[in-house]
Amino acid sequence: MVEGWPARITEAQSIRTYSSGGKLIARIPYGSERDDWGAMRSPATIASFKGELHVVGCDAEACPLCHTQLLSCDCAFDDRPSGTAA
Repeated sequence: MVEGWPARITEAQSIRTYSSGGKLIARIPYGSERDDWGAMRSPATIASFKGELHVVGCDAEACPLCHTQLLSCDCAFDDRPSGTAA
């Protein structure tokens, strides 16, 4: 695992929501996605395990609005999660 990731994963667990239209939207923990993203077989690309929240900007995080890949969706967030598409 890359140095510093354990601390970033721990920090990510405290970021429980994103904001869209002034409303708080709960983040989707790894393994709770609508589609099978492989949580039963392996950790996410940055080592989040089933039930954990992804590090903000992880390419494996699902959007809590449209349920596609957060990194590339066009959903409007008040403060776009750092490291994701605009």
